[in-house]
Order: sequence, then structure tokens, then C-alpha cells
Amino acid sequence: FNQFKQEVQALEDDFEDLQYCHENWKGYNPLIPWCKLVLSIISFILTLVWVLHIILYMLARDPYPNGVPVSYFLNTAFSWASKQISFALLGVILVGIFTLYLLFCALEGTARLGLRFLIVEIHPLKVGATYMTSLLFNVSLLLLCVPALLQFCSAAFADYIVLTDASLVFSVYVRNMRFF
Repeated sequence: FNQFKQEVQALEDDFEDLQYCHENWKGYNPLIPWCKLVLSIISFILTLVWVLHIILYMLARDPYPNGVPVSYFLNTAFSWASKQISFALLGVILVGIFTLYLLFCALEGTARLGLRFLIVEIHPLKVGATYMTSLLFNVSLLLLCVPALLQFCSAAFADYIVLTDASLVFSVYVRNMRFF
């Protein structure tokens, strides 16, 4: 009898969920949580690979600032993807994916935090309630992030982008510029 009661309770819960879905079918999509789960797993993997690459290629050098890295990690993987697989553009696509992931992380940080001064948000981004000045301010914050992001990615993938215009601009011109 208890098993029958539990099954009836589970059936009633499922029926309530079904009624909710039928009443609010425009605002409810059962694929959205699954898509979010897949994207979060992909984001976790990309973050883990980025952290490993930063540690193995950029930080662990002998001697530290300009020495030989412990591992060429992603640079080797991108070179292998470009040379060994019959689709030669795959390495470039992977570099683009990793770079765009960092840009999306900067976008998410800007959208979540906005510009906080102590505990007050100055230019928050809110769905349906964002002023044009706040939107333009946050876009300018992102535009300030892009050169730093490109400089970081050119340093992170220095062995893969060798003899390219990006390498020439960021590894030669920008590093040898005289500021202050």
C-alpha cells in the first residue's frame, strides 16, 4: 500500500508539473536547463585548460621571466590540430574559441558587477531597465579590456602565432614601445 501511495504522489507531482508547463508554455522550455548544464561543463573545461596553460606555459619558466616554459601545452595542441588533422583551420578556430571565451568572461564580469564604488553600483546592467549611458559606459569598459586581452592571448599563444602579424604587433612593437 505504501508503494502505491508513493507512486500516486509521484504521479500527482508530475501532473502538477505538466499543468504548469501547459499553462506557462511560452515562458518554460525544458531544454534551457540542459543547455545551461552543457554550457557550464564546457566553461568548466575551458577554464581548467586556461588555468593549466597559464601555470605550465606562462608561469613555470626556467629562469622565470624569459626562460623556457615547462610545457608548451596549448601551443602544441593547436599546432598538432593545424598540421595533423586534414582541416588546417582547426588550430585557428581553437585559438578563436579560447580568446572569445576570455572575452565572454569579461562581458559576464561587466554585466554582473557593473562599476561598483564601495557598495553602490554606478552603471548597472539590468534586463529591460538599462539606461543608454550605462550601456555605453559598459561597452567602453569592454573596449578597454580588448587590447589587454589580445596582449595576454598573444603572450599565451606565442609559439603558435609565431611569424604572424599579431606576433609582430604584440611581441615586438608593443613590448618595445617607450611609454613614460
